[in-house]
Amino acid sequence: MSERLTPVIAAENTYRSVIRGTWIAAAAALACLGAAAALTRLGVAWGPYLFLAAPVLLACLVALPVWYAVGRMEQRQLADLLKSGPLAHWSYDRQECARYADFEWSQAKRKAARLALVAAASMLPVAALVAYLEEVALQMALWGTAAICVLSALVVGACALALARRMHHARVNGPPEAYLGRRGVYQHGRYESWSMPWLSLRDVSMDSGDWTVLCFHAAGRRGGTQEFRVLVPAGRGDEAKRLAARIAGDHGLHVQQRPR
Repeated sequence: MSERLTPVIAAENTYRSVIRGTWIAAAAALACLGAAAALTRLGVAWGPYLFLAAPVLLACLVALPVWYAVGRMEQRQLADLLKSGPLAHWSYDRQECARYADFEWSQAKRKAARLALVAAASMLPVAALVAYLEEVALQMALWGTAAICVLSALVVGACALALARRMHHARVNGPPEAYLGRRGVYQHGRYESWSMPWLSLRDVSMDSGDWTVLCFHAAGRRGGTQEFRVLVPAGRGDEAKRLAARIAGDHGLHVQQRPR
């Protein structure tokens, strides 16, 4: 196990790709603000809409140190998992991983579509307010509002799909194995934690159906939720039940059975 896990710990921050993407988003937002200033000075009617990139830039600047800190915490947890040993080590058949990855990918695409619609709806009043304050003509206001909503949907949907695609790629091409610990799981070459200073495990369940999956539901202090899913290999259902009960018990929880 150590030969496989040690390079991951020693290499770089586990959130390296997220940090890279955040830098790219920040650069794009900064470019939009520069264009907004130039177009507004030239009197272009839709130029002020580009100032909506300011919250995006601010969010990126706030998120960057957060992603770095989260990655460092996960690196330490992964090191502890290596040192103490996992509660369970499961290996999968490559074809099994590919079929399960396709199933999860189809679910993720539906979720990304829902998030895109929510993003578009949430930007509608903001774009309308900008049009009102800038006293933009009605036709231009309608086009600008539609453009902002569509752009928001595209950005959010693309980000959700990119994260899901990253997980799909890991499931298909990563090491076909999972190491489960009390605070997280290292699976398909990626570590995920449900135990962080702002995140705690709230529910453990076993979903049965076409696939048997261990689901770990974590909740933040402000109500945000995350789900971590681990495929149970064929013939390991009883072991998975004992493992789920052990992890749930460590957090004062009970395992729930959820047919799919």
